[in-house]
Parts: sequence; structure tokens; C-alpha cells
Amino acid sequence: MTQFDQQTLVENYVLSRRTLFRALLFALVSVGSLLITFAYADDSHIYLEENGYVLFEAENASLADGWALNTDLLDYHGAGYLQWTQRNYFSKSEAGNGLIGYRVRINVAGNYELRWRSRIAMGDSNTESNDSWIRFPTGVNVPGEHPLDGWTKVFLGQLGQWSWSSRTVDSVSNPVRQYLDVGDHTIEISGRSTGHAIDRIALYRYDDVSFDAGLNGTLSLSPIMQADGTVVYPADEFTAAPAPTLDPLVNVEPQSETTAISTDTQCVANTLTLPAIEVATINLQDNLSGYDTHVLTSKAGQQAVLLKFNLSLVPPISDAGLHYTTGPLSSNGILDIYLGSHHRWP
Repeated sequence: MTQFDQQTLVENYVLSRRTLFRALLFALVSVGSLLITFAYADDSHIYLEENGYVLFEAENASLADGWALNTDLLDYHGAGYLQWTQRNYFSKSEAGNGLIGYRVRINVAGNYELRWRSRIAMGDSNTESNDSWIRFPTGVNVPGEHPLDGWTKVFLGQLGQWSWSSRTVDSVSNPVRQYLDVGDHTIEISGRSTGHAIDRIALYRYDDVSFDAGLNGTLSLSPIMQADGTVVYPADEFTAAPAPTLDPLVNVEPQSETTAISTDTQCVANTLTLPAIEVATINLQDNLSGYDTHVLTSKAGQQAVLLKFNLSLVPPISDAGLHYTTGPLSSNGILDIYLGSHHRWP
């Protein structure tokens, strides 16, 4: 065999190997596309930040496999809410299944916090069906805040209600914060816990804007920039649950415990018992501050505990009281209780 023939055989062998490798790579990519699906909002569909705020409906996107548009649980906004229906993907290496992307345009750079209005849509545990994955591909970690390293679990801890509580890191409950520069960015979500439902998503510049869960129900949705440069303002819709039938006059006795926050609403013997819909502890001297935790630890003279109750559907009140129990830790101090009303929370 001549040198030329040997060289030709070697070259053909190398080319065949490359062709086979490319064919295998294409096959793997094709199989991968069947295992992990994703859907992005249209390139022309960009939510515009105005006055430090971005607010949009979670269902306003092409749905990837695993997400269902549901309307079973009332008190939702828009056309319904997203609910993860496939299996749990608890491992970070599995994050990205059912990926949905939302594009936002930031007009003023700054530190932004993400919250979504979500709910545990199945089961009776406040630690199951309560989280999804989120990722900011173009976000930058904020010094002093919990760093986000790719996909991050975001959870809530309330049962039987929609909540804007959106935290990360179990038992610590850190806010989800990133620095976003001027320009276009993408917020990505993917399925993690079967039965987690997401209604709305908000992004706000927390150094300049105070988050208000109640106000978020009345704020207008963010304008949308279309491909031709026109800006449209989506209509806001809300589907409320029917009002409960109550006696004309009732005693209202909200209950809260330092060891467990009640989640049951009961009417017994003409007395309506309401759970706190949000709780917070504020401590200026150490790290005992917390939000929507199940145990509220307070120190005499150092800390305030805030309890929020929804009285919007309660008839005129003849009498109200607060019932609480202490935990196993002994302490001395004075407990002062005040009744107040404020629209900003927390």
C-alpha cells in the first residue's frame, strides 16, 4: 500500500469518527429536548419596569410541559394560575425541567427583590408542594445578601391561602435579591415541588420602593413593549372567593402561638377565630428577625412581633381579643399589646 493510500485511509477514518460523534451529539441533544422542555415569552413580549416596579401574571407565557393553567383555587388574578403537575425535582442538578422565561426591561439600575404570589395547591403540609426553582441568568449578587448560584429554591410556609412570602434557604428565610443593570433581563422559573401554584410575579427595587402585599392586589400590571415599539397595558382581572355567611354580630378572637401559628378559621358559639395571615419579628440588635416563621422568638425590650389579620370580610365587631401561649424557654419581661392598622406590610 502506498503512503498516499495509507494517508487517505487515516483521513477517512478520522472523518468517519467525527461524523459519528456529531451524529451521536445530535441524537443526545434531540433526546435531551424530549426530557427537558422550556418556553420563553416572545422576544417582542417585554415587561417594562416603571418607578422601581415590575408586576405580571405568571400564566402570561407559553407553558412548558409540566405546568398547567388552573382555576380551581379562587382569589386568583388574571386567567388563572400556574401549577406544577409533574414529579418533584428536588435536586439542583434536576432544575430546569418545565423552564419558563419572562423578559423584563430595567430602566433604572439597582438592587431588586423578587416575590411571587403563590400557594400550596395540594396536601395539608406547609413544607410540601410549597416551592419552585428560579434563576436570574444576568443578575449579579448583592453584597450582604444571600448569593444566588444558578437555580435557587423559593418557598412559602402558609397553608390555605395565597401568599407573597417568597424566601430561600430553609430555616433562614432569606429574601431573593439581585442587582440588575439597565437593559433587558430574563427571569426563569422551573418546576420543583408537585402542587406548587404561582399566580403573579413581582420585581421591585427595594431601596426605593416598599413592598405592599395588599397594594399588589390593586396595582396595575406592568406595561408590555411589543416588537413594533408600541406599549400596551394589560387589563387586570381578579376572581374572588365567595364571601362567607356569618352572623350579624360576632366576637372576633384572633389566635397566635409562639410555638405554632394557627391556620384554621372557625366560628363556634358566635365567636369567629381568625388565624394571622402574616407574621413578622423585628429585632434591631441581633439576627432573630424573621418573616412568616412558625416560632416567634422575642426578647424583652428589644423586639416587636407583628401579626396581620384579614378583617375585610368580618361584620361589625363587638369584642376582640388575642390568645397566645408561651414556648418552652423561660424568660422575664413585660409584654405590651397594641392594636393598629397600616397598609404597608411588612
